Amino acid sequence: MELDGFALPVKKLKGTDPVETLDLSCKNLGVASAVVIASLISFNGALTSINLSENHLTSMTGNGDEGDMTGIKELAAALGVNGTLTSLDLSSNQLCGLSHFGSGTYTAEGITAIADALRVNGALTSVNLRRNELGDKGWGAIFAAICGNKDSKITSMNASSENISPAGVKLIAEALRTSVTGALTKLRCVSPRS
Repeated sequence: MELDGFALPVKKLKGTDPVETLDLSCKNLGVASAVVIASLISFNGALTSINLSENHLTSMTGNGDEGDMTGIKELAAALGVNGTLTSLDLSSNQLCGLSHFGSGTYTAEGITAIADALRVNGALTSVNLRRNELGDKGWGAIFAAICGNKDSKITSMNASSENISPAGVKLIAEALRTSVTGALTKLRCVSPRS
């Protein structure tokens, strides 16, 4: 099945041709691909690691309107039910509608859906969300979800190349301080802006 100019490995995504790892980074995948990927990985019992970094899983209109978060919301729903995926890389995907350079319109709709999934997912151990311009609200939601999930097994979170304000760092610190899980042991490169 070819969407967004790339033939998705449907059997691998579905699990009928089982693989543990899929690297779909830098494939120019868009919203349609994200929706299909989400529907296929929901109940894939073999896949443990998927790299979807440096794609366009949300669409940006460029005219000031919010981007289409349908693909990210569908992926979030899949994460909420998938019990075997342990590693997820969604870095550089404009999850809040902003490019790494700040162009676009910020919306927390997609990242809130990802946070809701992390609130119930008990399988993921490593999550990479770097270079998504999540902002204080987005990172606050992510850490509140992880730290509020008593079944969370996330030990590693990559938040590098993000501009988090001192207020955002305080939200993250408070979530970590009151965490009901002691799983998170590695937080990578959170750098507050001055």
